[in-house]
Amino acid sequence: GRVESALRAVLGLFRGWPLQIGLLWSRAQMRRAEAAVTGRTYDLAYAYYIRSAEVLHAVKERVPVSFLALQLAQTLNTERLSKTAHGRLERLFYRFETRAMARYEAKVWRGVSRTVLIGPRDLEAIRTVCRRHGTGEIDNHVFGPHGVDVTQFRPRDPALVEEATLVMSGVMRYAPNVEAATWFAGHVWPRLRRERPRARLCLVGRDPAPALLALDGKDGVTVTGTVEDPADWIARATVSIAPIRAAAGLQNKLLEAMAMGKAVVATTVANEGIGAVPGRDLLLADEPEAMTRAILSLLDDEARRAELGAAGRRFVEEHWTWEGPFLQLEQAMLEARARAEEKSTAPRPPDPHRSPSRPDP
Repeated sequence: GRVESALRAVLGLFRGWPLQIGLLWSRAQMRRAEAAVTGRTYDLAYAYYIRSAEVLHAVKERVPVSFLALQLAQTLNTERLSKTAHGRLERLFYRFETRAMARYEAKVWRGVSRTVLIGPRDLEAIRTVCRRHGTGEIDNHVFGPHGVDVTQFRPRDPALVEEATLVMSGVMRYAPNVEAATWFAGHVWPRLRRERPRARLCLVGRDPAPALLALDGKDGVTVTGTVEDPADWIARATVSIAPIRAAAGLQNKLLEAMAMGKAVVATTVANEGIGAVPGRDLLLADEPEAMTRAILSLLDDEARRAELGAAGRRFVEEHWTWEGPFLQLEQAMLEARARAEEKSTAPRPPDPHRSPSRPDP
């Protein structure tokens, strides 16, 4: 229940954990993980996301290789959220969590074989917290970014496109998405509607936060909640948007829209982990007026939309299919396993304290 979760979060603080680590920690989960590796042989243990780190640390001595997939730098993520939070209490919460996360992230990578990160920006953020807390610079990282299924997310029939329709997709309870959608609805959408009174905004994704549900049905906004296939909604978009201002790592929602051949207007932060070329693959805008103008320019220019959409699709096919990142990660796992085997079979150096004439017991 909520009380139990809150208690775990508070108790976690005494262990030096950020709130989100304690909130999701489970003694039963730890026991299941330890039981799973007892009496069995595994090549590798893999934990996804920082919230699984404590489970990995509990079992890492019983497996030859351990991979901790931090993916994004959570300190960078929470720090950005602290700067875009609306209320005083929310800002204080994220500032507190940022400090706690920095201490945790500076050392959580130690003792595992490899730490998986999405890209250089996340690596630099973790290096920064390591230097700040004097834990030694992270030296076991490999890059393992996400990808997109270009068969599911592919260009659809242009007849499906609905006039003057903007689509933003993603998990709509995820704090960076909630912040992005509310910021866009409050600062960009009114400007755009003054120019295009019949324009529509679709916020597509599961578990929408109350702040987003409050927008549904007003001023041309539709909040879908869970949908069977987000691609069906993205197909309706005249323009796709990714107004992310507070996040780290890689924005799959942006890749999905580009893979579908959509003209995209995004923020610099949204494109940070992807590296699409502004003006060729997508348009970037960080301020309300600039974003409004960028979107309007695309609504008025079908040829430009098609040009950006085709370039974005090519960019994803060349750089962000699932196959490439997974093959890289698999290779890193094989190399780590081979090194572990070499280390386990290497002859031990002679003990300088043992007498040469003394037989082994």
